[in-house]
Amino acid sequence: MHAFRRLSFLRLLLHAVLAVSCRADFIEFGFTLESPGPEPLQRDIRARVIAPDGTRALYPSFHDNDARWRVRVRPVQRGAWRLAEIVECDEAAGSLVTLKPAGPPPPAVEVASPSVMQPVRIDPANPRGFALADGQPYFPLGMNLGWADMPGHPAYADAFAAMRAAGLNWTRIWMTHWGMTNLDWLPAARGPSPTPGTIDPRVAEKWDGIIALAERHGVYFQMVLQHHGQYTTTSHPNWNENPWNAANPGGFLSTPEEFFTSPDAIRISKAKYRYIVARYGHSPAILAWEIFNETQWTDLARHGGDATLGAWHRDMAAWLRACDPYRHLVTTSHDDLRSAVYHAMDFLQPHLYAVNMLAHARRFSFAPGSPARPLFYGESGHDHMPLSDGQKAAGSGLIPPVWASLMAGGGALPAQTWYWEKIIGTPRMGEMRAVSTFVAAARLADPKRRAALRPFSPAIACEASVPRIITPGHLWAAHEATTVTLPADGRDDVTLADLPAFIVADPALIARGFNRRAEIIFDKRGTDPVRIELADLGWAGGALRVFVDGADAFDARWALRSREILAPMPHTFVVPVPEGRHVLAIEAAGTVKEANLASLQLRSIDLTGTLPALAAAGLRDERTVLLYVWHRADIFAIDEPAETSGEILLDDIPAGEWRATWWNMREGGPAVQSTFTHAAPGGTLRLKTPPIARHAALILEPVPATK
Repeated sequence: MHAFRRLSFLRLLLHAVLAVSCRADFIEFGFTLESPGPEPLQRDIRARVIAPDGTRALYPSFHDNDARWRVRVRPVQRGAWRLAEIVECDEAAGSLVTLKPAGPPPPAVEVASPSVMQPVRIDPANPRGFALADGQPYFPLGMNLGWADMPGHPAYADAFAAMRAAGLNWTRIWMTHWGMTNLDWLPAARGPSPTPGTIDPRVAEKWDGIIALAERHGVYFQMVLQHHGQYTTTSHPNWNENPWNAANPGGFLSTPEEFFTSPDAIRISKAKYRYIVARYGHSPAILAWEIFNETQWTDLARHGGDATLGAWHRDMAAWLRACDPYRHLVTTSHDDLRSAVYHAMDFLQPHLYAVNMLAHARRFSFAPGSPARPLFYGESGHDHMPLSDGQKAAGSGLIPPVWASLMAGGGALPAQTWYWEKIIGTPRMGEMRAVSTFVAAARLADPKRRAALRPFSPAIACEASVPRIITPGHLWAAHEATTVTLPADGRDDVTLADLPAFIVADPALIARGFNRRAEIIFDKRGTDPVRIELADLGWAGGALRVFVDGADAFDARWALRSREILAPMPHTFVVPVPEGRHVLAIEAAGTVKEANLASLQLRSIDLTGTLPALAAAGLRDERTVLLYVWHRADIFAIDEPAETSGEILLDDIPAGEWRATWWNMREGGPAVQSTFTHAAPGGTLRLKTPPIARHAALILEPVPATK
């Protein structure tokens, strides 16, 4: 039981009009006013607090449903803290009005042990990174914990303890009704939701406990204030249940879009956000206020309202910053980094549910002229990866994209996996510990070191091979058209992330940035034809055209498909392509009349020939090589498959003594370590791998000179 709860009985016993309590992570002053007003949540009551060194600062207060107001302060100094005065902000007049509490002034609070957990800031020396307030770098690595303490999910206490044991320091928690973490919307089984403009005290206390656990275990988290399901009718919709929906008792919004424009919705939302800042903002464990999860799925976004979404986000970000004396970071999430919702955000964290996750985890599309900010995938998941149900149930596709994201370069930070219930309490947690220990050993948290490392993909020679079949990179998304150029030596290429799964003929979609064409430059081997496999021919009938070096090579058309046929309609097209280097272009070619829903879903392209079974992506500078190596066919195997070895061809390695450390991918720490001499004058190093089943990681550095 928390200290402030233990003190609740004492407060009642003494019938104190003013009370003060203290616990290790915050000081709390409580007071009553002569009249709380008809809507206490709408009142902006603040307290001026004097720190031990004499400095004064204003802190927001919150109404605690017992006719009391409370002010929480993070004690960063030893000594006596005092409540000096209580004021109310008159927003219309732009002034502060001094209020007189009902009762005597509270006693000072003596703090012997100040709060030691440091808040996270943008690194002043590196705008693409984070730093703690004391200047130490903060390198976010962890997983989502959207909701917990419910069937099929771990308890918050167990989850935070497991993260700490694995060396993880980041998570992300939603305010969601089904998880009993939405302050003004309860699950149906817990009774009626609070009327708009009020708070459920049980949920508020639950968040007190979550925050205390995060602080105890040293895990920072993003508090997600809203999620897309609340205001969509299409993607994981909860709109029908929303207490603010006018179709429900007490609701006042006719459509989901009105949430972003209704004066009442904006007023009530701002009051709730102020309450959140006042009650929880003392905690340094809150890395950021995340205003919204996946705004791209809201009805407003789907109906072309990005500008309105952007304006709403700017307003709410400014409001949160104005309320928050602790200067927490502010962010949101959208799958398009060009969206207006990001304009006022401190850092960028799109979500990643791509087809080729190993390539896409290293790939981002920036808006032109976008300021330098921290960037990482705030969610990554296996939803659209070509995996079996068994592989998804086992979570075998979750950790490899995290490894791949370490090799992104450009200052990008690690991808954060989504399906926490498939990791916590399973052997996958050991795999996450392997990632965290590798990050520490490779010193990737050092911003200067990261800035010096550049991404690359080496060639690998090995006897084992796999068919040269490529799959799409991204699924259904606006994406800059890119020609994918495949290296002749079979090395991995990050531009495979740019190959679209859907090619469209609809002019409206094309105008929004969806791809009409997929283009690949490759070296054709042998006489077998190229095989283009479509997962679905689309709904409305259409046409597929294939060009080789700009010339028509294939043209197929098909009729309107019945709406009664719900199952996908796959088809394979065979295209003759001669040997040699060629440009292969695949284009959706339906007419405008046919274009409605005439999108073609690409499953794979068999370019004939084979590729080395092992591929790699890494970071390097003149004296360091970091590599992630994977088996192209077996990387996502549930059980350990047969092992494969090869030779990695590393260009421009200086002569000298080197140490190769291969990582334990199950638990972390070195698995195989060797030293060797790279003979003068240096140059290409052929580094033999140990036997690799699914994947491996390498740190290659010079042996330190002995004194």
